[in-house]
Amino acid sequence: VEADAVHEQVVRREVVAGLLEEEPHLDGDVAFGVDATNYVEDRLAERLLGAWRAGESSLRTPV
Repeated sequence: VEADAVHEQVVRREVVAGLLEEEPHLDGDVAFGVDATNYVEDRLAERLLGAWRAGESSLRTPV
């Protein structure tokens, strides 16, 4: 988990910052992408943790 957090910070600082320095007009698109990613990750976490707490599979159709 710690490595993922570090990787996320590297991406934000180096990749996103570099992109926005070169193409500042993309700031709205980048903000949308960040918000969309956070939304999807939160929904996935809710689904997985909810299933885990209920002792159920998180798959829509169990294998």
